[in-house]
Amino acid sequence: MTALELVNKYNIILVHEMFNKKTRRYEKVENVVEVLNIDLAKEDGVIAELKARKAEIIDAIKAQAAAKKAAEEDRKNRINAIDGLAEIKAAQSRIFARSMKIDEVTNGDGDFSFVDTTKEEYDFEAAYQKYPKAAAYLKAEALSENRDEKLAKVGKKALDEILYGDWEKAVEMMNSEKNERNEEVEIENVCYSAMRAVENNLVNAREFARRNTQEALKAFSSAIECAKTLKEASSNARATEKQRNQFNYAIQRLQEFLTSFKSKTEENVDDLADEIEQLNK
Repeated sequence: MTALELVNKYNIILVHEMFNKKTRRYEKVENVVEVLNIDLAKEDGVIAELKARKAEIIDAIKAQAAAKKAAEEDRKNRINAIDGLAEIKAAQSRIFARSMKIDEVTNGDGDFSFVDTTKEEYDFEAAYQKYPKAAAYLKAEALSENRDEKLAKVGKKALDEILYGDWEKAVEMMNSEKNERNEEVEIENVCYSAMRAVENNLVNAREFARRNTQEALKAFSSAIECAKTLKEASSNARATEKQRNQFNYAIQRLQEFLTSFKSKTEENVDDLADEIEQLNK
């Protein structure tokens, strides 16, 4: 392996200071490395190699750090070069600071005398039109911080495309993938709600079955309708295996209830049985 591969595999780092037991202080050190994945290194039997190639490994660590710093500086410069971005962010900061100060006063003594209540006149919509690349960056940046991991990933990918590629292409990609993910989330929500509704209606059907068969059948029919909604959503091309399994489980639960119900009543439920069979096709 190359020195860099060794560094990455065994998580080797440069140590810049160590605790001196005699002076009981941390002191600066040079050319000292620490193998964080020491157990793996021992298991692989590379300790001797790591010691022999120490100088090479130190050079690799320093080169990697320098490359990372250069990449970060380059990214920072690209961000700063986006026309209008600093202007828009400055306006956002002013408005945020002012709202925080107003909240502080509102929740405190109510004295607004030292708060600048001048309305912010900055026209964000006009700025977004004037600086479309900056608007795209801000949109991607916000998406990259989304709590939904998949949406956050879309935002991060769009940020990279804006900075290192074609920002207009990034906007198209971001909007498309965001819509796809939103559709997936909608399917997840519909399937979850429909499955819950199936279960709740079956609970009601079981309760009614003890004293009122007609009400039980009514609740059961509602469960079937919810299962139809579940089938439609889980049949979508963007539905996952989990959602398809939810539908299969719903059918199983419907069949179990109907079998139990038929054994305890003389009600004719053939139509409902046929409906479930058609639903399961």
